[in-house]
Amino acid sequence: MTEIAKDGNVSIGSIPKITNKEGIGVILCSLEDGPKRFTQLMVDTKLNPNILDRHLNLLLEFGFVVKDKRSYRLTESGTKIVCGL
Repeated sequence: MTEIAKDGNVSIGSIPKITNKEGIGVILCSLEDGPKRFTQLMVDTKLNPNILDRHLNLLLEFGFVVKDKRSYRLTESGTKIVCGL
């Protein structure tokens, strides 16, 4: 499923697959404004909680988002992806 190289980097070829999923771009754009809690993301994105959770886990797995104590935020890689959308 996830194309991650041995050095931990995500394969370039997998990026379009991630960002083309409905809702992923909305989440990334919402996090561009700064860290947000799950409920804040739910309101901002208008996504079903189960779908939001699934997408956040995918973004965490690919290293585009990190979860701090109670909030999610973009990583440097995530910020680069948002700039490319």
